[in-house]
Amino acid sequence: MNWPSLSRSKLAIDIGSQEIKISLLGTGVLVKTAPYLALKKDGSLLAIGTEAKNLVDRLEANEELHCLVKNSELTDLKLAKIFFKYYFAQYLPRFSVFRPLILFSTPLTLSPAKRKLCSRMFYELSASEVVSISQPLAAAIGAGLPIQDNIGSFLLHLGEGRADVVAISLGKIVWQQGSNKAGKKLKELISWHFKKNAHLLCPDSEINKIVQQVLTFAKKPQTLVIRGKDLLTKNPAQIKISSLDLQPLLFSLANDYVAMIKNILASVPAALSCDALDRGILITGGLAQIKGWDDYLVEALNLPVGVVDHSQTTVLTGMEEALKLKLQF
Repeated sequence: MNWPSLSRSKLAIDIGSQEIKISLLGTGVLVKTAPYLALKKDGSLLAIGTEAKNLVDRLEANEELHCLVKNSELTDLKLAKIFFKYYFAQYLPRFSVFRPLILFSTPLTLSPAKRKLCSRMFYELSASEVVSISQPLAAAIGAGLPIQDNIGSFLLHLGEGRADVVAISLGKIVWQQGSNKAGKKLKELISWHFKKNAHLLCPDSEINKIVQQVLTFAKKPQTLVIRGKDLLTKNPAQIKISSLDLQPLLFSLANDYVAMIKNILASVPAALSCDALDRGILITGGLAQIKGWDDYLVEALNLPVGVVDHSQTTVLTGMEEALKLKLQF
């Protein structure tokens, strides 16, 4: 990261597939909302953020719903500009006067060309300087890893749109492997499971409840009553589910992550392999909240594994910390 030498207001913007978070350094989180826009056919704004997402399957024929983020990447910069302009006006009415520095998060695989286009969008919104940081690196900072050390740190970041395994040393990601099979993919698998086995079509809200309240690696079953639409009778329906029925879906993703970690460990130099034995692997990201990740990976890898507290906010926490550290330079 090439930091500008300006002492202005500073914003951290975490662009996630499930949520976009905007934090003003020294104040805290201003915005935490879903990356959605609902527009009328004439282009006028109908709803924005979580309010727009809640309109899924509820819009009229002359209305459109747009998701702005896929795999942690902004998909339509024209619509994204409308989104950020709205929230800047709501929470930072003098944005164009103070022209803050903006630090925004990106997926690890975002191309330099797309990164430049995203930066240009924020400049067009009157930012004074724009800097980007990859989400795994920000998560490592937020998790408290000493990334500037010459000792290697290993991180498994499980987001909504991406899962990334990284090895970090001397402030840089030196080895990485990633996949788009992350939180969203798991939810798609769960949704398909109930369509196929219970003829039940579940809304996103019910799938989210399953991931947050039921899904676990533990052998002791967790149960929950979920609601949806019976695909045979077309009537409303509800069923009682068990975590044990869903574990094969969770294991299928977990095994992919184990393979990614083993590929990284096989690729790094011997010194970093020793660091992995000493310091283990940390898990961050929203999907890390599923109980039992540490026990499962310890058994699969024979390495120390820990799940970071408040794992769903480590990217934004790391971005805020990065901005604070700059103030001390």
